[in-house]
Amino acid sequence: MIRAVTAAVVRRGAVVAKSGLVSPHHVGIVREDAAPSNEGTLPVWDAESGGLDERAAAFDLVADDELGEDDVERLHAWVTTLLASGVKTEYACIPEYSIEDRNGTEVHRMSCAGFVAEAYRRIGRQLVESRELPVLGSKELVSIWPPLARLPTKQRERIGLLQSDERRDGGFRVLIPAYLLHALDLPPSARPLHPTGDHVGFELTGE
Repeated sequence: MIRAVTAAVVRRGAVVAKSGLVSPHHVGIVREDAAPSNEGTLPVWDAESGGLDERAAAFDLVADDELGEDDVERLHAWVTTLLASGVKTEYACIPEYSIEDRNGTEVHRMSCAGFVAEAYRRIGRQLVESRELPVLGSKELVSIWPPLARLPTKQRERIGLLQSDERRDGGFRVLIPAYLLHALDLPPSARPLHPTGDHVGFELTGE
């Protein structure tokens, strides 16, 4: 179930999201049991322009997936091991999570949604069928993540959202945060979610 973040403690391993005008635009994973700070922030792991990191950030939605303690421990171990390893991480939208070998250097490329999906996949929970993502155009993506409109071509190329690719393919198959929330709003037996255009937005149903 998805609910609003309140003053209550949010359990580690929970997925949290930031709402946008059209659709949630950012997701992360809570790294320790915590109530929001006076500034409304939670301790999270998330992927941003600088790659994967741990930080304190404000979120307004939380998914109560009711992970068992063993799952939480395995998720925690995977993320902390990845961060402690010194492996380079980079932000990218397409593909949502990939591992590259660059002259013997391992590089993990991921979006915020890709990081969350991969972390849950590592504990045996596939949230979304990423091979069946709907095609979204730049206008739709900008409505979700407005900074995309100001990105120069080199940065768009680096994250996999070149406009020339859009002209060739008719759009982009991007794992957006809303798909994860729709998946987490389903019972585990109904996953993975096979997203459609109806899943691009997200309306809060829990309290």
